[in-house]
Formats: sequence, C-alpha cells, structure tokens
Amino acid sequence: MKRIEPRITATVALTIGLGACVTPPMAPTIPVAPGPNKSFDAFAADQAVCHQYATAQTAPQAYAATNQAVGAALLTTALGAAIGGAVGGGHAAGIGAASGAALGTFGGAANSG
Repeated sequence: MKRIEPRITATVALTIGLGACVTPPMAPTIPVAPGPNKSFDAFAADQAVCHQYATAQTAPQAYAATNQAVGAALLTTALGAAIGGAVGGGHAAGIGAASGAALGTFGGAANSG
C-alpha cells in the first residue's frame, strides 16, 4: 500500500482550514442609540430587522469569496504538487510534489486575498 505524504496532507488541511476563516461580520460596526420618543423594544426590533436585511444582502458575496479562495488554493496546491512530482522524478518525486504543493498553496493564498 502506498503511503500518503504527511506534508502534503498537512498542507491541504491547512489550506482548507485557513480558507474557511472568512465570514461576514457578526455585529454592527457603527454604534447607534434609540431615537427620541422611541422605546428600547421598538429600537431593538428595528435593529433586528435591519441586521437581517444587511446579512441577506452581504452574506452571498462573502460566501462566494470564501468558496473562490478555497477553490483557488486547492487548485494551485494540486497543480504545484503535480508539477513538482513530474519535475522531481524517481526518488525525488515525493519531495518535488511536497515542495510544489507548498509553493502552490502560498501562490493560491496570495492570489485569492
């Protein structure tokens, strides 16, 4: 049975893990206060509706960016591993594949963000 190179596995896992870190903001970044003659309950209800609307408008783009970044990093990692393995040849194919995967990962991560 052929053994999987642990460095390649670690590189792919790191790429997927870091790519999954992109999320939309969880809270407003501008502090607001209730308007004059407005109860706190009405203010809280308005804020909840506004937050839902903002999330619905921005979440698809954030998730698309995350998926694109992860896809680009995985693609460049695979291409780097394939090219490194092909260039390395013989006993050095594993080392070439691992170094190609690492360089592909860094290249993909740099281009995606």
